[in-house]
Amino acid sequence: MSYRDPAQLYSQAQSGVTGVAPVAGIGTAVASPTTASATMDSSVSDRVTQLTQQDSGLNRAAIGVGMRAANRRGLINSSIGTTAATGAVLDRAIPIASQEASQQATSNVSAAQLAAAERERLSSSITAATGNYSQAQSNTLNNENIPAATRAAIQQSNTDTLNATLAAIQRLYGTNLAWGTV
Repeated sequence: MSYRDPAQLYSQAQSGVTGVAPVAGIGTAVASPTTASATMDSSVSDRVTQLTQQDSGLNRAAIGVGMRAANRRGLINSSIGTTAATGAVLDRAIPIASQEASQQATSNVSAAQLAAAERERLSSSITAATGNYSQAQSNTLNNENIPAATRAAIQQSNTDTLNATLAAIQRLYGTNLAWGTV
């Protein structure tokens, strides 16, 4: 019996290479998710490759099932028997890989959504802090009754408050606002 690598057969079937008969359960209906920003691998084809490696437990068990089915039909030493064994491997690997890839893609999307929400909160915090600073400075500048020395002290206090707020935001979000201080 000649061994044909199921992962290679799967890749050939997916890429449309001629001379490879499609195995039941394989076809264009199986699609790999194309998440450009995925944090972890979530492709079906990569997971199928891992699951169908020659030394994997799933591969050995599925080949056993396929060979027993071929033996019941008297085809144990034929290419049909080898194809049945390979088909058994892929019939078991593709649903597992699809489910795992789907779960990973969902996890990746959730992680991206959480990161986007955190960036939004960071941006809102910075916007609020700088808005408060601008308003306080404007109020100080527009009040003609404040003596110049007091105005300078209030403006310095506003600046110190802004810098302390930005430092707290940086610590809270674990980031470095690279533009420096006011």
